[in-house]
Amino acid sequence: MDKKVRVLLTFGILVLLILGFYLVSYVITKYTGYSITGRAVYSKEEQVQIGKCLTNKGVVLYCVDSMLSLNCLRQKRNLGKAFEYMSYIDCSESENLEQCRDLSLPAWKIGKRIYYGIYDLGRLAEVSGCEEWQGDGGEIS
Repeated sequence: MDKKVRVLLTFGILVLLILGFYLVSYVITKYTGYSITGRAVYSKEEQVQIGKCLTNKGVVLYCVDSMLSLNCLRQKRNLGKAFEYMSYIDCSESENLEQCRDLSLPAWKIGKRIYYGIYDLGRLAEVSGCEEWQGDGGEIS
């Protein structure tokens, strides 16, 4: 077999394997509610309810609203629709600089404690006391 044909055939097989893995992970997530990573997957409606519960419990996210903090962007992406309903302090705005001065971002104020890092919705629900939504997630490194 010609070398060019072998390379194309190998590439085609790799593409099919990747698509197959994506399809299998999609089906598992859709029917079980858990992703391949083991973290709970919440519908948009559930994300909204979790966001409202976290706000009612007084949870506040401290982050920056710019491309300068990839961790903050990742945290907001992980929150999904819940982010729209949560208390949020943008530490890049001048009026918030005093509140954010000693924080490593992203930071969470939950009760009287400050938590640092990227958290998924299940872990935030657990720490804040939103019992109905507690998941098996945790800090995401």
